[in-house]
Amino acid sequence: MQFELHPEAREEFLAATYWYEAQVPGLGVRFVAEIERCLTLILEAPQIGSPLRRKLRRFVVDDGLPYSIIYAVLRETLFVVALAHGSRRPGYWKRRTAR
Repeated sequence: MQFELHPEAREEFLAATYWYEAQVPGLGVRFVAEIERCLTLILEAPQIGSPLRRKLRRFVVDDGLPYSIIYAVLRETLFVVALAHGSRRPGYWKRRTAR
């Protein structure tokens, strides 16, 4: 299985990486490593995330980072809808699932 990021999820990932790195050198690298670890876990066991609605699932990122990976499995692709911060605009990503 492969994964694909929604364009806005890619922007969220990059923005968070740069923000963390600007706060503490090396923290952005740790953030990237944790997201990669979580994506690997999801790819190995797509049902690991908590069901949200329809085909969507949520996987809470560990390591003290306030993010969740919102995703769906579409055929042989893990489609990441959002890299959602835990305390910002709940549900803002729902409009991305309209297609």
